[in-house]
Amino acid sequence: MENLFHDQFRIYNGPEPYVFVSYCHQDGDKVLEILESLVQSGFRVWFDGGIPWTDEWGETIMDRIDHCAVFMAFHSDASAQSEHCRLEIRYALDHHKPALSVYLKDVALGHGLDERLALHASERLSQYSGLSDLAAALLRESVAAQCMEPGTEKEER
Repeated sequence: MENLFHDQFRIYNGPEPYVFVSYCHQDGDKVLEILESLVQSGFRVWFDGGIPWTDEWGETIMDRIDHCAVFMAFHSDASAQSEHCRLEIRYALDHHKPALSVYLKDVALGHGLDERLALHASERLSQYSGLSDLAAALLRESVAAQCMEPGTEKEER
């Protein structure tokens, strides 16, 4: 499979374990900054910027969730209101994907999602002095370690 490039970095598109990223496009600038740091640290990351124009969006999303090793959801007011984000979270949890939540803002997701996600790892941006500190914390999450390129080490802090 061919790797696709976003403006800042390579979107992973291959057979090795990868992180699927769910986010609301309104939060794109903040999310992409975090993802750039993760990719530079050796993580294989896929998000919807890797969908070719010729593909069926919904089918591609579900296929990429089915094959991901870790499902990472970025939460904000906008994502809490996004039916697409909510569907992705439900689909991943219903298919028993290890999940990692990143709260860009403290927000209640409602409709049972808060309770279901509470069983999985989470980080809150408000706990860190900046996006790079949050990215460093995500690097330490053991659930995501399998999604690192060979030869990269988890950052110790």
